[in-house]
Amino acid sequence: MKKYILIVGVFWVLPCCLEGQKQYQPTWESLDSRPVADWYSNAKFGIFIHWGPYSVPAWSPKGTYAEWYQYWLQNKTLLGNGTFDGDEVTKYHEKTYGNNFSYYEFGKLLKADLFEPDNWAKLFKDAGAKYVVLTAKHHDGYTLWPNQQANDRGFAWNSMEIGAKRDLVGDLSVAIKDSGLKMGLYYSLLEWYHPWWLSDKERFVDEHFLPQVKELVIKYKPDVLWADGVSTMQAEQWKSKEFLAWLFNDSEVKNTVVVNDRWGKGVQQKHGGFLRQSTIQQIAASTYHRASKLI
Repeated sequence: MKKYILIVGVFWVLPCCLEGQKQYQPTWESLDSRPVADWYSNAKFGIFIHWGPYSVPAWSPKGTYAEWYQYWLQNKTLLGNGTFDGDEVTKYHEKTYGNNFSYYEFGKLLKADLFEPDNWAKLFKDAGAKYVVLTAKHHDGYTLWPNQQANDRGFAWNSMEIGAKRDLVGDLSVAIKDSGLKMGLYYSLLEWYHPWWLSDKERFVDEHFLPQVKELVIKYKPDVLWADGVSTMQAEQWKSKEFLAWLFNDSEVKNTVVVNDRWGKGVQQKHGGFLRQSTIQQIAASTYHRASKLI
C-alpha cells in the first residue's frame, strides 16, 4: 500500500516538473507557443507612464506625441492627427529656451522633486489598476535607471548621474510591487541620435541594446516588458528571438513576464506575447501621453 501511494505521488508531480523545464527555441514557432502568464488575463486595467526629459517642456501641438519632442525639434518635422507646418516645436523651443539650448539640457532639469513613489502606487491601486508600465527608456536614449550603456554616447545620460540623481525605475518598482500591483517597463530598442545607431547598427545591437535590456530585466525583474522602436529593422537584425529565448528560459522572470509584439519590422500583430490591435492603438495615441507634467 505504501509503495502504491508513492508511485502515484511521483506521477502526479512529474508533469508539473516537466512543464516548468520546457525550453523555448529562438524561433517564432517555439516562442509563440509560450502561454501568456495567468496574472495578465485578469489584469483588465493598467497605468502607462511616459516620463523623461521631454516631460520638462511637456509640450507639442494637440494631436502629436509630446514624448517625440527631440525628434520634432531636431528634424524640424511634425506628424500626427491634424495639419501642421512641421516647425511648430522648433519655433516653440527657440522662443522658450533660445537657439542654443540643446535637448540634452532637459536631462539636467528632470529633477523629479515631486516624485513620491509610495503615493503614486497608492493612487494607482485606489484607481483599480492591476499593473503599471513605466518608460525605462524612450527613443531619446535617456534611462530612468543608472546604466553604463546610457553613457556610451560620450556623456552621462541617465537619471542617477544627471537630473533627479536617483534610480527612478528602482524606486517606483519597489513601491508598486510592495503595494501588490504588477510592475512593467517600457523599453525602446532604437535611439534616434545614438552615434552607433546612426553609423553601425550591428554594434549598437551587440554592445548597447542587448546588454542594456538584459540588465534592465536582471536588475528590476519586470512583470511586463513592453518593447518599442523596432520598425526600421527586422527581428533577425535585432536578435530579438535569441533575446526572448533567454528571457523565457534563463531569466528570473521566465515564468511570469509578459511581452508585447514589437520585436522587429513586420512582427507586430503576428508574433510575441499579447498583440496590440489597431483600435487600441488609436485610443492609446490620443490618451496615454496626456498626463500631468512630472518634473
